[in-house]
Amino acid sequence: MIYAGDGMRLKTLLLIPWFAIVVMACNLSNPNSAPPTVEPRGFDPDNAPTAQATLGLQDPGQSANANSSTPGAPGGATVQNVLFDLTSDVQPDRLFRHVEALVNFRTRHINSSKTAPNEGIGAAYKYINSELLAIERLYSDQRFIVLPNGQEFVAYSGDGVESVQQNAVAVLNGTEVGAGTIVIGAHYDSRTDDLLNATADAPGAADNGSGVAVVLELARVLSQHPQRSTIIFVLFSAEEHNRQGSRVFVEEYILGQNIDVVAMINVDTVGSWNNSQGEINDEDIRLFANPENQQSLQLARTINFVGVNYDLSLNIDFNPQLDREGRFGDHFSFDEQGIAAVRFIEAYEDNYNREGRDTLDKIEVAYMVDCTETILGLVSALTSGPRPPRNINMRDAGGGLQSLHWESTPGAVSYLVAVRRPGSLIYDNYFPADVTYTNGWDRWGEFVGVAIAAVDANGQIGPLSVEFPLR
Repeated sequence: MIYAGDGMRLKTLLLIPWFAIVVMACNLSNPNSAPPTVEPRGFDPDNAPTAQATLGLQDPGQSANANSSTPGAPGGATVQNVLFDLTSDVQPDRLFRHVEALVNFRTRHINSSKTAPNEGIGAAYKYINSELLAIERLYSDQRFIVLPNGQEFVAYSGDGVESVQQNAVAVLNGTEVGAGTIVIGAHYDSRTDDLLNATADAPGAADNGSGVAVVLELARVLSQHPQRSTIIFVLFSAEEHNRQGSRVFVEEYILGQNIDVVAMINVDTVGSWNNSQGEINDEDIRLFANPENQQSLQLARTINFVGVNYDLSLNIDFNPQLDREGRFGDHFSFDEQGIAAVRFIEAYEDNYNREGRDTLDKIEVAYMVDCTETILGLVSALTSGPRPPRNINMRDAGGGLQSLHWESTPGAVSYLVAVRRPGSLIYDNYFPADVTYTNGWDRWGEFVGVAIAAVDANGQIGPLSVEFPLR
């Protein structure tokens, strides 16, 4: 038996072969085999197709586009069905129940009780871990596995008080070897105005009971649908105290076991749609990523690109900075190690009603549902879409023209070629191709970068490739 705290436990879980692996050859397509879908020579960058919201989450039977789109292209009926199946599983009452349970523990300060049955950080951990274990029991095919006692570590509060904390960890093993690992996390500890006060009420409804609720619901829904990539769900303790839980997790499990994490998504404070002045924004969710970390920046670009191609519940408001001024989150612990990491947070912040005033009545369940559905759609692209194309290169096509080539991606039936203008952090335009090259074009120099996403027969878009520089 492998006990909690043993670093090999997580590595073992990640290596269990759940499904037969089909090996597919990745060969560069013959440029003379077929014409591209769109010839870049006729592509006008000033009037290029911008990414349109074409994939709906509504009931496919009621969708006007459900049977009109070409399979294998954005807007295909099958991907609507896939997204609808995922998002229709989200249960608002479960989201609310999770936040309510965490608030009822009164405080989740790291120096609060570890042994009281209905109060303190210990009771909160037991609740979260029991919810993960319930998912493991429900889906007994051994694809979803929980570290029974989580990851223990010693944490210190600002006054030097020592306590033993636990990160709750579960692994949803992917179906494809070498497809990488996605980490989805949220912190469950809370604080009041006085960071060192372990006895005062610290309900932490929005910050970050809401994030915990979303991650638990993501784990429950995604565990029912096999994913190509492995997903680790982790609920961190001690985030409020210099993110000690996520630091230990990255150092001991991710780096210590050499786990190939291709993306970390931090869900932190997604429970309210208004600010302190009562203004409401129920249409957006903010995304933060460090523009100095190319891995994090490209992950944010992928999320933005997928978001505008899928008709998700919320718009992605990309903010090219690690976090709000003077703030921090558990994604820092991944980003500072060079791992691609982003943070999702509500569109507005009700800063007055935080800390000791962050109570259950401030939660907007409808907004939490939208956040969950939106992140589900994005995670689906990262974990179920085809792998990003590789070996991108530019070739001389003669006559002052150049053609873009890339290696074929297993499972891809078409591709989306995204281009980025000077001064833009995101991809402004794209065009489709049904082969692994473009015709010669003389206007590549008007852009600074290009990235390519593969699309499978269901119309599912995969992650964007590493950016190929055009200058």
